[in-house]
Parts: sequence; C-alpha cells; structure tokens
Amino acid sequence: MIIPYSAFSETPPLLYRKYKRKDWFYDIRSYLWFRYYPIEERLFESIRYVDFNSDNAGVYSYEFSSILRDMGAVFGSTIDGFVRNVYEKRRTSLKDYVTFLLNEVKKIEDLGVELKFPINERMVFPFKKVQSKSNKIPWWNAYNKIKHKDSIDYREGNLRNVTNGLASLAILYKLMDPLGLHQSRIISNIGHFTMFTQDEHLVTFPS
Repeated sequence: MIIPYSAFSETPPLLYRKYKRKDWFYDIRSYLWFRYYPIEERLFESIRYVDFNSDNAGVYSYEFSSILRDMGAVFGSTIDGFVRNVYEKRRTSLKDYVTFLLNEVKKIEDLGVELKFPINERMVFPFKKVQSKSNKIPWWNAYNKIKHKDSIDYREGNLRNVTNGLASLAILYKLMDPLGLHQSRIISNIGHFTMFTQDEHLVTFPS
C-alpha cells in the first residue's frame, strides 16, 4: 500500500476558537454533532454492498442518493448558520458559503482528510476546487442536481460524491470541536498533507 503523504499538520478548531463565546455557535455545533455520526454510519454500512475503492467512485445507488441529500442539507444548514450570524444576511447562497470558508480557514483548498480504509487513494480534498472562478464544490453541485432532478441526475448519487460530502462534514466538525472525530469509523486524520519533493504527488480519492 502506498504511503500517501510525507508530512501532516493537524487542523486546529479554528471556528471554535473564534466563536466559542457566541451562544448561537453552540446551537450550530450541536446540530452538526447530532447529524454527523448517523450519516457516517449509513455510509459505513454501505460498504457491505459496494467496496470502498476508487474503482467504484462512479457506482451509484438509491442509498447513496439518499445519503447525499442528507449530507447536503446538513452542510448547507451548518454553513448557513454561520453566514447568517457572522454576516447578518437573511438570504444566502453558495457564494456566501465559499466566502465564509475562504475567510475563516487559510488554504482550505489544501485541507483534506485521510480515510481509514486500506486503499492507496485514501486522501480526500473536498474543497480543492473552491478557489476556481465558479467557486466549485463538485459534490455540492451533485447534491443540488439530486435534490431538484433526481429522476434525471440519479447517477450523481455515487460513492465519489458521498465520500467528498462526508469529508466536508468531517472538516467542519474538526473546525468546531477541539476533540475532533475521535469516534469516527471512516475518518483518520484531518489537516494539511504534504510531500517532501515537488516530484511526488498525493494519491487522492476522486473528487
């Protein structure tokens, strides 16, 4: 099995440090607490039917679509809570979510998670395209397609998108909780991963 990285810097709970004196912060954090693990457990159980491997990234199913809808709802509600309270906005959009993440987390595009599964491509970087002109978060775009046109875009409910969705929720969880995901069955490390030389590249799960 390939060693996926040479150095690792753990992500500190930046949102906790900055907003821990705000009452609304704990409402948002509690919401994510109660939603994350049930979603993760559903994805873990799906491994009984679809092997967790990058070769299966495009495998789609009704269950993956259902999980993706829940992930999108939780991610959106969590970020929306911050945007409404920090920026005092009544109406929000993906652009607002991206602006908040870029302002709060340095180099969030390089922030990733390591999966516990024994595969080579166990590094996931769900925000690596967030600096593009379209402020792209691919799995979020897939979630919106499933939400609005499931009968047409059902293939978006696949292993690739639910893996990146879970990675996004895990990163939010780590940013909000000093203890991190110590009970996770899927996520190992969360932070910035690097290689020693420019000739080496991180082996990543498809995004």
